[in-house]
Amino acid sequence: MSENNKLNTGILKDVGFKIDAWLDSSLPRGWKKGRAPHFSHKSTYLTLLKEGINQSVDFLSLIQSIDARIRSNLGSAKRQPSQENWRDTHNDEVSDKNESPEVCLERQIVGQQKRKKWANQVPVASGLLDSDSDKGRHVDLVREIEQGATYELIELKWGADNPFFAALEILCYGLIYLLFREKFPQPDKPLLQARTIHLRVLAPEDYYRGKGAKKALATLEFQISEALGKHAVQADLKMDFCFLKIPFSEIGRVIIEADADMGMPPAVK
Repeated sequence: MSENNKLNTGILKDVGFKIDAWLDSSLPRGWKKGRAPHFSHKSTYLTLLKEGINQSVDFLSLIQSIDARIRSNLGSAKRQPSQENWRDTHNDEVSDKNESPEVCLERQIVGQQKRKKWANQVPVASGLLDSDSDKGRHVDLVREIEQGATYELIELKWGADNPFFAALEILCYGLIYLLFREKFPQPDKPLLQARTIHLRVLAPEDYYRGKGAKKALATLEFQISEALGKHAVQADLKMDFCFLKIPFSEIGRVIIEADADMGMPPAVK
């Protein structure tokens, strides 16, 4: 699945176009570059940094629009999705042919844990629409913070995409999570019974650099978190969002102590 279509196919069909329409009210005319949906391009992120993110931008309307699109895509489907969705198992095997630094780090983290608090490559919508839909859609890392109550859903990035895209990616998966809780309740899966869900983008410090990035990302983080809190309350759930950074000097410690507090500082504070 190409990055351009990752948030515009399957259960997220046309979500990318919804994001583009929302950005039309926030960015100056002419911001669209490349192939639609345009929000995913680096040029859009750079425009956001240049123009800034206005405190009055309505992120709640974006969340509601994405949620409505996801529900419309699901429609009246009666089939049961894969039981693998929102599982809490982990896979720490890395193929010799796998050169992805994200996958390698992700699997080293789950492979070093001692108390089984981590899961990785967690499917979120496999088989939701049909037997072949959304099989490659997953959350990179899930960490249990408080047993059966508090979890982090983590989008791990290492040189791929950009912070705006990454934030929207984990946001969409958070909204799919809410849909699952409502439409496909599974008491045997502790993750789906959580009282608090933290959505996180985790990346090296360099990932967040750029002129105007600190202020723009701080505003983006605050606005998404506030809007998520308002949206998730209807599900009797607390939900927030944060950018986190991996200091290069601490990567070894993070991997070795994967079952402890990650010790990851906020990226934009």
